Amino acid sequence: MVGQTNANQGADCIGCTRLECDFANANASWHCCNLSRVAGFHVGMSFSWTGGGCQGATCRSASCPASDAWVPNVDDGSSLRFCPAANVGLNVVFCP
Repeated sequence: MVGQTNANQGADCIGCTRLECDFANANASWHCCNLSRVAGFHVGMSFSWTGGGCQGATCRSASCPASDAWVPNVDDGSSLRFCPAANVGLNVVFCP
């Protein structure tokens, strides 16, 4: 999922803020998402898990820390948000 305004960011959404999630694990109670600035920053985004009591993330500006949104050349995993609970949902907010 990408965050952008009406500006044309191209087919690959270069410059867009991204929400990346992985729900493909064989364990149905394992979920992982992160915000990403690897392609750039366009609009602020946040996400939160509904149910499960897990922590989401918020990135309001192009200078948000790597612990809130994955950035190029910083691959320490601190932006990953895991939710090891069954039957959780995801709430996404643009321009929080």
